[in-house]
Amino acid sequence: MSLILLIIGYNLKINKDTLGSLLKLVGVRIVFYILVIVGFFVFFPHLMADKIYMMAVLIYFMCPTGFAMPMLISPLNKSEEDEDFTAAFISLFMVITLIVYTYVVLFIA
Repeated sequence: MSLILLIIGYNLKINKDTLGSLLKLVGVRIVFYILVIVGFFVFFPHLMADKIYMMAVLIYFMCPTGFAMPMLISPLNKSEEDEDFTAAFISLFMVITLIVYTYVVLFIA
């Protein structure tokens, strides 16, 4: 649990200026992944009937970006504000992942 809290809080700098952009980006990502998950139900209904496969698809597509991503894209950052935005986005999406994982465990498993 402490590792999760460290990951969520590490380099987390959210201010009023970036909060709107962060929430929009999280919203776009969630909508995109929901469309992908719905596509699995439409194109692979026989596979999605298996509870374990369905849980795997839900958890896989709702996972956050890899934690090494800020280091990989650091040459593209123009300022420290860009780095803070990336770190805040990953931390915020980690919270979304925990919510999805809790939902899967409580209501599907």
